[in-house]
Amino acid sequence: MKCNNCGKPIPNGSESCPYCGTTQNAVLEDFEEPRYCPFAVASFIVSLVGTLLFAVICGPVSMILAGIAFYNFDRFADKASPKLKGKGFMIAGFLLGIFEFVIGAAALAANNSTAVFIFWMH
Repeated sequence: MKCNNCGKPIPNGSESCPYCGTTQNAVLEDFEEPRYCPFAVASFIVSLVGTLLFAVICGPVSMILAGIAFYNFDRFADKASPKLKGKGFMIAGFLLGIFEFVIGAAALAANNSTAVFIFWMH
């Protein structure tokens, strides 16, 4: 809930603002649905693409996107903004990214190939 006067976040159901002291009206707060963090979803999708194509490239990209998603989850954790969903996508994308990078690098070292279709090549 935000103060009607100063706009700062205040506890839900507060009768007055602790910052400016303005009495709050009994107005229902607009409810915002939690939304998926786009970086968490992108991390998971890139990691899925990486299991089929270009694992050595998609693995690190997926890990970077998961890191950005983690930063966003951490940054918005205590704010009055709507909660972000998608921690499972973030974790899965990061772990698959590590797996892809390791397997892709091993395939490159063993076969001296481009690591395209690394899981289906053998």
